[in-house]
Amino acid sequence: MALETVPSTFGTVGRQSLVGDVHVADVALPANLAIPPHRHERAQIAVIIEGGYLESAGSLHEMPRWLAPGSVVFRGPAVPHSNRVGPRRARVLLLDFASVGSESLREALSIRPAVYSFDLLLCELGKEIAGELVARDSPTAETIEPYVSLVVARSSSLLGQTLLKAGPAWFRRALAAAQAEDGRDLSVRMLASRVGVHPATLRAAFQEYSGTSTKAFLMALRLRRAARGLAHSEESVSQIALDCGFCDQAHLGRHFKRRYGVTPALYRRRQRGL
Repeated sequence: MALETVPSTFGTVGRQSLVGDVHVADVALPANLAIPPHRHERAQIAVIIEGGYLESAGSLHEMPRWLAPGSVVFRGPAVPHSNRVGPRRARVLLLDFASVGSESLREALSIRPAVYSFDLLLCELGKEIAGELVARDSPTAETIEPYVSLVVARSSSLLGQTLLKAGPAWFRRALAAAQAEDGRDLSVRMLASRVGVHPATLRAAFQEYSGTSTKAFLMALRLRRAARGLAHSEESVSQIALDCGFCDQAHLGRHFKRRYGVTPALYRRRQRGL
């Protein structure tokens, strides 16, 4: 199913202004709102200033993140994600970029399409901008441009620090190789051999740069492949299990339920509306 592409937000936009090529908006998200997988046309910086929500990225090996006040999301264009707002309304300052003018932002988002951080200074700047938007009947670029410039400068600094943890080129090649094959028939030793490092080096890099183990990452890719097979193919569950590198249907079932919360058979029925 194709993801919906939306210009900026599913939320209710309050006051807004255009500063150069940056669209700035004070956005409210109602409590308990569930936003399905989607993507935005432009690069964004989202600063959470009230409430909070869960965000699930398109990469299945990443756990959903709880974004509370002080959380900041730097996201490139067309990056898939979904959200679920908490029990209270969330309020977000959203900066929508027609073009990514910051070299730090461009470079960071070329390596990590979505970068998550926590910065109280950005949160305070977000509140100042939101306050300026609300305080004026017709907010102009001149009144908030100094604040927006500070946000961009602070963001560039944070992203520059993030790049230091993005991992060496061989690690990014390992990620690409694993994703290209959905983790199927790949062991840690085989993946390490492909990029010319020792398996122990690869394991350490995964923990440092992705926050997960190599084994868990490969398992997530295999489960993603299995989920696609269950939703879109007519193969039996046992055959899908074997095709995805599991010993048998029971082996797939244990790991699948642990990750998705349902059995493969139930997942298939739900995907097909049965």
